[in-house]
Amino acid sequence: MEEKTEVLYDPNEIVRRTVEQSNNIKFTIDSCIDLNGPSMLVIPNHPVTTSFIDMKNRGVKMRFITEITKDNIKYCRQLMKIGEIRHLEDVKGNMGVVDGDTYYASATSTESGPPPQLIVQLKQLWISISISLICFGTRLYLLNRE
Repeated sequence: MEEKTEVLYDPNEIVRRTVEQSNNIKFTIDSCIDLNGPSMLVIPNHPVTTSFIDMKNRGVKMRFITEITKDNIKYCRQLMKIGEIRHLEDVKGNMGVVDGDTYYASATSTESGPPPQLIVQLKQLWISISISLICFGTRLYLLNRE
């Protein structure tokens, strides 16, 4: 597969693609999300929430790093039901690596809604910055576990 980067702006398309791609995830999601991030993933009866629950039921390992605050603790507690969550202060932006080879990012998020923009880089990213981000994200998660 050739390297491909897409930038999505339409909220409906972001939700559709997120749900569609979640069906292809086999092993892991490692995410670093800002303090609004947890609220986006636990909206009752929302297609994205349903797809995350489905992934958990299929055995996909989900790990999240976020800033846990008094304002988002209720969302974090819900997110803990589907994956591991760790606290890191002052997280800015959102990024994730799926199955070690697909990178997703959004500069901002809104409470209980899809991000206003989503960047998707598909496979064959091991050259250039992507491997650095994958390694950084994995190390960040491991460091924060201690």
